[in-house]
Amino acid sequence: MCNYYMIGLTSKDYVSALKMEESMAGVLVACSPACAIIFCIITSFWTNYTFRHPFLLTNFCIMLGNIVYMVAYDLDSAFLLFFGRFCIGIGGARVINRRYIVDTVSVKQRTRISTIFVASGALGMALGPLMGGGLSSINTSIGFLTLNKFTTPALVWVVLWLITFLMALFFFKEPEYRLERATMGKIET
Repeated sequence: MCNYYMIGLTSKDYVSALKMEESMAGVLVACSPACAIIFCIITSFWTNYTFRHPFLLTNFCIMLGNIVYMVAYDLDSAFLLFFGRFCIGIGGARVINRRYIVDTVSVKQRTRISTIFVASGALGMALGPLMGGGLSSINTSIGFLTLNKFTTPALVWVVLWLITFLMALFFFKEPEYRLERATMGKIET
């Protein structure tokens, strides 16, 4: 949720910097949640079969979205700005996490774990604008890439999501009951 809300303080200025009406800031902020609504249906269905693949895809989409959101400034592209937030929305469908909790956590522990998950999301909502504000004083460039109050939070998130992606790629294992079900399905066919 932190990645969703990091643009809260700068969205109006970012759309203005790309020569759009300030009112488009609301559309920019709404891009990710609107996309998440659509993709939560797809990822929810997909998690009937696997957690690993939808989780890796959504992580990749969030990374890609942050990269696109970041380079939109240097390329002066409103399309890329909105497309970046759209990609972040693909990855923002937290239904995979909720489904994983329901499918793998015991009934006795489920309420506690779900509470931690929801509280973490609320914390992310609060920390997103704080993070964006804390990085707003940066104004430099690295090669062709401008690092400023619009692009630096996205760069930070690219790095964090890359770490998450690599950890999931190398260490995430499907729950045992899913592997057993998949094996049984292969034997029956």
